[in-house]
Amino acid sequence: MKITVSEEIRKACPDFAGMAVSASVRNTAYSEALWKNIDEFTRLYREKYTVDSIKDMPAIRATREAYKKCGKDPSRYRPSGEALCRRILRGLPLYQIDTLVDLINVVSIRYGYSIGGFDAQKIQGDSLELGIGKAGEPYEGIGRGDLNIEGMPVYRDAIGGIGTPTSDHERTKLGLETTELLAIINGYSGKEGLEEAAAYMVEQLKEYASATEIQIITFGGGGQSMDIEKILTQGVVFKGERKTNPAKEDKVKTKAKKKTYITGLHGSGAAKMKAEIRKKRANRHKNK
Repeated sequence: MKITVSEEIRKACPDFAGMAVSASVRNTAYSEALWKNIDEFTRLYREKYTVDSIKDMPAIRATREAYKKCGKDPSRYRPSGEALCRRILRGLPLYQIDTLVDLINVVSIRYGYSIGGFDAQKIQGDSLELGIGKAGEPYEGIGRGDLNIEGMPVYRDAIGGIGTPTSDHERTKLGLETTELLAIINGYSGKEGLEEAAAYMVEQLKEYASATEIQIITFGGGGQSMDIEKILTQGVVFKGERKTNPAKEDKVKTKAKKKTYITGLHGSGAAKMKAEIRKKRANRHKNK
């Protein structure tokens, strides 16, 4: 899947960077293990943040600014990342939809990004473009009916809009029949934080949705599709630039850097095991 950014978005939101996760998955109606983690995460989140403090989160603040620059009121048409954060901080439970949607919602809350989740097999054509909604442009938001997307960032496939930060379209929504996922993380605050959010999403998809054939697509500042296994096991740096034949010392430093963010508080057992392998390899390099 090729994803591009229109000139109108580039002008309105020059710092925008996007990262998409593509994967073959198995969706389920409910995951008890996932929801056990969600409940604990929600408790800790409420201890750390308030409805007022999340306004200062870079991803949320930048998305609100992007709405204003594109011509939309973010308080009237609230971006989903902010809406989800506000919901749990008001003491309301997170919606339980299905495993894929629940998982994406948790990633969105943790990092503040508005994330689009699509059934890739329902997307028309082999490319998407991020533009700005037009007056009278038809759009059926999930559970919302007709949604006025004029002045709102919107991803379009060959026949029309499929996703905005406020709501995705009914036509391409995820369901229990979904086997091919495309999840788009929207970084209106820039590239910083996107890799960490994508790595966390991949871990969750592997653990709770049996994800395989996983790839990362970067766009908005120049980039290329990458095999996520390279990111998790070889420490490849991907910021829209290719690195050729790095020195051995650089490789060791890169692996150490990747180990640091993959084994954070959210690191899975599998990620930690791979980090230990990388550590041993790095030590072998140092001892030569």
